Amino acid sequence: MKMPGHKRRAFSFLSLPFKLYLVYFIRQMDLLENIEIEEPKPPLADLLRPRKLEEVAGQDHLLSEDAAFRMALAEGVLGSFIL
Repeated sequence: MKMPGHKRRAFSFLSLPFKLYLVYFIRQMDLLENIEIEEPKPPLADLLRPRKLEEVAGQDHLLSEDAAFRMALAEGVLGSFIL
């Protein structure tokens, strides 16, 4: 029921602190729209991990040309190894 001389305002049923929170939230959302999201960089361990056997430092007893591990790898019959 309308009362004479009474203007009804939008969202008048909300409390003032909640209205202020809504205004703050909407402004924050506007600020976030223009932010460019960069792809995450890989961890340092991934960047430093050797990609080829020649890049591995040490382990000559496993990686030399006549070592069992290297020969099995070259033949493609690499089984389970506990080193």
